[in-house]
Amino acid sequence: NPRTSVFFATPRPARLAIYDPRGRRVRQTPVPAAGEWTWDGRDDGGRLLPSGTYLLRLEDGVTVLARKSATMVR
Repeated sequence: NPRTSVFFATPRPARLAIYDPRGRRVRQTPVPAAGEWTWDGRDDGGRLLPSGTYLLRLEDGVTVLARKSATMVR
């Protein structure tokens, strides 16, 4: 399954960034204050990324939350 879903709730709209294992940002998107966002395993240019573990960072201007994503398998 090349998709992973992120469920979140923050006091205000936020920005979600995804980083590869080397620490490079591969995807960034604005998200509403609460909800679900599904990542299709693609970078900002639409290219499929390799399977692996990625770091998710959610920032709303005040609070920063980070966690590892589930490993994506193609």
